[in-house]
Amino acid sequence: MAREVSKAPSSATRPPTTRRRRRPARALSTTGQLSPSPVPQQREAPEAETISTRPRLNWVLAPDATGRMRPEARWR
Repeated sequence: MAREVSKAPSSATRPPTTRRRRRPARALSTTGQLSPSPVPQQREAPEAETISTRPRLNWVLAPDATGRMRPEARWR
């Protein structure tokens, strides 16, 4: 037996949604070029430190008791 299937309502009978507003792509392209974005200002160069006042943590590979190379943290 064949059952009748109700068709989905056409978009013309559906009420417009209020959540989303769509702008047509054609309207965006006809406005011409968009205004250029502002260029970020370059930061001033930080003062170069030749000798660091704080110790740095470096990771090195060092052999352990079994001879395997293991990562080890060292302060410099």
